[in-house]
Amino acid sequence: NTLDAYSEGTWTPSLSFVQGTAGTAPTYVYRLGEYTKIGRQVTCHFYIYTSDRGTATGIAQIDGLPFTVRSSSLLLTGPINYYSAYTVFANMGVLTGGGVNYLRVMGTKSGNYSTSGVIATDFGPSPLYPIILNGTITYNADN
Repeated sequence: NTLDAYSEGTWTPSLSFVQGTAGTAPTYVYRLGEYTKIGRQVTCHFYIYTSDRGTATGIAQIDGLPFTVRSSSLLLTGPINYYSAYTVFANMGVLTGGGVNYLRVMGTKSGNYSTSGVIATDFGPSPLYPIILNGTITYNADN
């Protein structure tokens, strides 16, 4: 894989909640992902807007990265530039590791110094709350 291997494209990000109880998926108003790949380096941008969060519980996860994260990669992070949440966060971002094609949504709650997974109820106390997530991550792909 060389630096002259360049591609751009779109991907469709999906929002799910893991390590919780199964339920209905969010209802999407709009979702878009774009990527640029140069050699093995992939930069992904995503925008997800839902009219509700569905009834599933657990940690928020963005599925469907266009390329699997290189299996030898350590933990990688990227910012969420804009989000809607019921819980007040000092910051929010995404986290991924080697050999997967998803991003876990992580946050640091205001007044707290530890970062943890953002859970369904952080977006709203009931399933009726909408969600907006807009962010970026750069990682190395296997191919």
